[in-house]
Amino acid sequence: MLAWQDLFAPEIISGKYSGRKDANSPHPARLCENRAFTEVPMPASVCTHAAEHIKKVKPHTKGCEECLKMGDTWVHLRLCLECGHVGCCDSSKNRHARAHFHATDHPIIQSAERGEDWRWCYIDEVYL
Repeated sequence: MLAWQDLFAPEIISGKYSGRKDANSPHPARLCENRAFTEVPMPASVCTHAAEHIKKVKPHTKGCEECLKMGDTWVHLRLCLECGHVGCCDSSKNRHARAHFHATDHPIIQSAERGEDWRWCYIDEVYL
């Protein structure tokens, strides 16, 4: 998946884009080099799913459920805030937390790592 920075030309990201020079200058969304699209969709700035999908849950396991069954390893753990499923992160080779989202439509996860206190919505692609 592309990061938002990959969608824009460097002069837009750096703040050096000062607007159109004349009527023939390209719109900022069209300054992207080597892209197959002309308009850039903007990500949502807030999660619209928190109210209906965050529940009080307890983790089912102390590790990634699927990796434990397979005898495999993981990098970091994520907790589904709708059902308590524990899956491995996108940096892990199996990406079970994301697979759980695709299988169940449970969009919100929380880091299950000690010292981390963040949540993520897969649908809106924003931190809560």
